[in-house]
Amino acid sequence: MAQQRAHPVVRFLVALLIVVAVAAVAFFVGYLIGMRLAVVPVLPAAF
Repeated sequence: MAQQRAHPVVRFLVALLIVVAVAAVAFFVGYLIGMRLAVVPVLPAAF
């Protein structure tokens, strides 16, 4: 079997994994910032 380095399915899975990871990190950071602003409303003008 000849292996191709840039298989379309593999590239799609890797891109999907990266998108999911970035979305999860962004959601987690946003959740932490939201909780901190909810507990200590220091910068209400940020939104």
